[in-house]
Amino acid sequence: MYNLGVEKRVVFENQHDLQRFLDTLIYYTNKNNKPRFSFRNRETAKKENGVPSETLVEIVAYCFMPNHFHLLLKQVSDRGVSMFLSKVTNSYTKYFNKKYRRAGSLFQGTFKAVQIKSGEELVSLSRFIHLNPLTGFVVKDLSRFPFSSYLEYINPTAQSICEKNYILKHFKNPQEYEQFVHNPEDYAKSLKEMEKQLLG
Repeated sequence: MYNLGVEKRVVFENQHDLQRFLDTLIYYTNKNNKPRFSFRNRETAKKENGVPSETLVEIVAYCFMPNHFHLLLKQVSDRGVSMFLSKVTNSYTKYFNKKYRRAGSLFQGTFKAVQIKSGEELVSLSRFIHLNPLTGFVVKDLSRFPFSSYLEYINPTAQSICEKNYILKHFKNPQEYEQFVHNPEDYAKSLKEMEKQLLG
């Protein structure tokens, strides 16, 4: 999943905005959560809802850039992806517009989606997503970029919101995945195809 700010504008002005978007993602993986996101933790929300949790999607990988975001999702419920993205972007847009005193859409139209057909495509797409901060010249060291799932994948002790096994089962260990991500020759072979699929 990929979506860009309207007119390619910045949609994350600072780390607080980035954290808000991440918290919103986590909150709305549950179909039964109330329409508006709050900073209550997930367990409190489940108790207040009084209904069993029904997962819309599983988050496999993510990366938030200044003017866009990438998500690698597995749909769990019927229409889960579209419901999830609608709730997340609507909630974040309301927050952003109120905070920065603006009106109107924040993201461009319908999100762009690519259906994964093989394990090779899956791991290649995860690498494309995780390398975004480097290829976009946001950081020079991926380990210094907190708003990506990359650190979850290379550090087994890191706090995780992702279902990492979909990716890591294709590798012997997290270190092998880290080497895969940073293999420039192999990455160059798949980059053009990934950009064509994701960016049109």
